[in-house]
Amino acid sequence: MPKKTKGQITKEMILTKAIELFSEKGFEQTSTQEIADVCGLSQTNIFYHFKNKKGLFSAIVDFVIANNREIFFEKDHSHETPWEKFESLLYANIIWAKEFPAQAQVLLSLFHFSGSDNDMKELATKTIDNGRALTKKYLEELDEEIILIDEKSIFIQQWIMSVIFQMISRSDPDEIFKTFEVQCQHILKSIIF
Repeated sequence: MPKKTKGQITKEMILTKAIELFSEKGFEQTSTQEIADVCGLSQTNIFYHFKNKKGLFSAIVDFVIANNREIFFEKDHSHETPWEKFESLLYANIIWAKEFPAQAQVLLSLFHFSGSDNDMKELATKTIDNGRALTKKYLEELDEEIILIDEKSIFIQQWIMSVIFQMISRSDPDEIFKTFEVQCQHILKSIIF
């Protein structure tokens, strides 16, 4: 793995600190100056790496999605059945939300902003479409003849987002995680087959 440059390290620090602030205070209540202060940088340095606050938020979305996907793709799935691989994909989302609640909160806030901002709506649409495409891909590995596969991909993605939302919204995220584990087999098999 190549060594990170000073610029890459700075950019990652900005992203990490911005995630913390956005999850604590919200996007609108957090200024780029606050982010710069927490990072020990000038605001100009923030704008060197990111065009503006929306550009920073867009980079955060890419960062958290990459982190989310890494949880799934870092595992060796070569010995799993298509069903086990599909379950692993869904579990990876829930594990990510449990391990990185601030990232999950920031990602879910994207959907809040998308109702009133066209740039955020476009970013949310891209994020949703990519998630559905991945879900559909692994459903197709189960059985290419699944009836209403597009609709089932949408439903499963919405269900996973609902579980993530509950995990970051409640004081007992572990209880939601346990419930997900119990429901997963039953819900998926009733939806898919």
